[in-house]
Amino acid sequence: MTCVAFTRFNSKAEPIPLSNDEYERVAYSRKLLLDFMSFQEQVRQLILRLHEVERFQLERALYDLLVAAMDYHEFQESRLQANNVVAAYLNTMTSIRDQATNIEAPKGEFRFREKFRREWDKAKSNSATFRLACRYRVYTQHQNQATTGITSGGGWDEEMVRCETHITINASLSEICENRDIRKTERDEYKEIFGEEIDVGFLLRSTSSEIAKITKSSIKEIRDELDSSMNFLTEFIDKYSRLGSRTISLGVIKDNRFVESFVVFDNLVERARDLLNFRLLENYELHFVSNRDRGHERSPKLRSKFVKKK
Repeated sequence: MTCVAFTRFNSKAEPIPLSNDEYERVAYSRKLLLDFMSFQEQVRQLILRLHEVERFQLERALYDLLVAAMDYHEFQESRLQANNVVAAYLNTMTSIRDQATNIEAPKGEFRFREKFRREWDKAKSNSATFRLACRYRVYTQHQNQATTGITSGGGWDEEMVRCETHITINASLSEICENRDIRKTERDEYKEIFGEEIDVGFLLRSTSSEIAKITKSSIKEIRDELDSSMNFLTEFIDKYSRLGSRTISLGVIKDNRFVESFVVFDNLVERARDLLNFRLLENYELHFVSNRDRGHERSPKLRSKFVKKK
């Protein structure tokens, strides 16, 4: 069998013979990028899940502003909706841990999975918040409902220039500790931070940033290999593209016909590069989305002066 490259979307293109080494390098580089993207998209999906939690809180707060007193049944329905979005987040958190084990070098040139697990365990040791999130994740796998309820509140500030309504998703610290057989010293550590009712939104926001930091640190283990693979694939596409087509099929000639094995193309490499951006992820606990004019540090002061004059 002869390894070849074939330009897609071009009826005049002829198969281009490849050496076995070149064919294997393309296959390896492509697989590394796909494995990396599959893992990194789980991290991106975690942020999307967090957005669903925050969207739920904002929408319920807007509803509470219009309907000042939600009855018992409305609160229970809201609790069920909160369960759905929180459980989805925690399931994605589990997927990240599982997906990290799939990135490995064929000859053991790097140790991504070991690095990721070490960083994960290190974060659990250093951060009580992240440790509780891991406890909470396991707890929800053994419960029908992850949350105990929601709290509605708000009111005017001291200067009577702004009124705020908010919704908080709650989880019971005592139930988690009893279910997971958590010792008193560890429980007291959590209680000092969260009290008896855990603010789930705060917990998940902090967890998202911690996981992004773990991921960024772990990616350093394979960053050189990723860069090398992306550069190689870009050069390969440049070399073998014909008549403007930059989608290259690779395969073998068998029984005088081309049998495709896989495809490489520009967007594959571009997507991998985009997923290496951690600017927002690692600082996520510092970013808030709301209807308030507090985008910059000085904005509240300027706005409050303006309101006073008015």
